[in-house]
Amino acid sequence: MKLKIFLFLFLFGIVANGQSLSLIDSDRITGEIEKSDKYLDEFGLYDGFLFPLLRGEIGYFTVSSNQLKPNLVLIDPEGKVYIKTINNDMSFATINFESGITGEWVLYVLTDKNSLGEYELNYGIADARNLNIASKNDCDQLVGLVAHANNYFLLFDYALTPAELKRNNISFDSSNLEVVKKYNNLSTEKGNNLFVKMKDDIINCFLRNEKDFKIVEEKTDFISSKSDKVIISLNKIEKSNKTFEITLKVKLIN
Repeated sequence: MKLKIFLFLFLFGIVANGQSLSLIDSDRITGEIEKSDKYLDEFGLYDGFLFPLLRGEIGYFTVSSNQLKPNLVLIDPEGKVYIKTINNDMSFATINFESGITGEWVLYVLTDKNSLGEYELNYGIADARNLNIASKNDCDQLVGLVAHANNYFLLFDYALTPAELKRNNISFDSSNLEVVKKYNNLSTEKGNNLFVKMKDDIINCFLRNEKDFKIVEEKTDFISSKSDKVIISLNKIEKSNKTFEITLKVKLIN
């Protein structure tokens, strides 16, 4: 019998000139429930994941599998069951919570004796104060959007309220894992000036600090940059009524 323990180590914060992509700690972990794993009468077979949290930090965990019907149980630092999913016939389970206690928390991925196999665990953890990007300047807001994309948009509900989405001309397509920021009905002068400013934000603000991103295409009215997980694109087009439309997209590509 064995207990698999994974220790989450993470840093959140603000870099000197704005937000850092490390404001959200996230990863995707592949595991397997085996007959040799430990068994609890109350829960069943399990893998265990240990992680530290500060009071007020946000956590999101989702487990999925094509081979078993997983559940999640979250144990607080006092050893009490904080949240438990009840999943009898679905191939995934999700926990979203705010830590009320500083200390070491334990997450169990569970299944019953007759359900064995591999699973995939996605997680995102962050200080709630760092997640909202509504009041950030354009460059820091872009950094925030990319940070949420790197986190598979698991915590995007904390980034912008519905009213803030509308006020910032932003929409979120959860099916395509894509955020779109769009400006319509711009005059030639306003369209050109805004495009130059937003392009400058990408090149001289964002890309200068984020070395994992490279420009993959650049034209007069278009630029795109990507990492191994996220693609950023900025496009300016002229509409039939002689006004301009500018669209910024941040998309998860894996």
